[in-house]
Amino acid sequence: MSTTEVDNGEIDFTIKTALIGDSAVGKTSFVRRMSKNQFHQSEVSTIGMDIYQCTIKTDANESVQIIMYDTAGQERFRALAPSSIKSADLVLLMFDVSKKQTYESITTYWNEIVNKNSADSQKLLVGNKADLDNIREVSKDECISYAQDNNMTYCEISCRTGEFIGDLIKEIVKCRRSKTYLETRTDVFSIAEVDKQKKPKSCC
Repeated sequence: MSTTEVDNGEIDFTIKTALIGDSAVGKTSFVRRMSKNQFHQSEVSTIGMDIYQCTIKTDANESVQIIMYDTAGQERFRALAPSSIKSADLVLLMFDVSKKQTYESITTYWNEIVNKNSADSQKLLVGNKADLDNIREVSKDECISYAQDNNMTYCEISCRTGEFIGDLIKEIVKCRRSKTYLETRTDVFSIAEVDKQKKPKSCC
């Protein structure tokens, strides 16, 4: 995926996104893959909350600034999540498909944090580490069902390989357009070759 440095005056619109999920599910890895197309096998756990931003270009030549609020997954930092969610246009609930416990935590985040603080925000359920399909502990059908029951779209990605990252970015922009009543389009982004894989059925 290519990103660009654009002056504020050249940005067409901004998307504020809150990343919520357990520690080590890949939230910071997603930010790194999205902004720099890089992956580090060993990421340092976020302490408190980090804020990142990058700018992407659509084929319609729009400059879209994405601001990510990366909230630490450790329980002692969960008190920081409501403030990031309240200011966000979009909430990404992320888990590790190879660790069921991280998926089960989504319900806790949803009931205790997200549902109480994000009435006006769009939500996406994101399963990371899709490349570990041989050891996955959460079925895709179960994830899709949970997302539908809670009015979310479900996406699977692999931060390690870069697979489906482009699809998720397009879904993020689509959600923002929907929120602001802009015309929803299926723009194609300048993304890495690994993102040109055929996306799974029933997922974004």
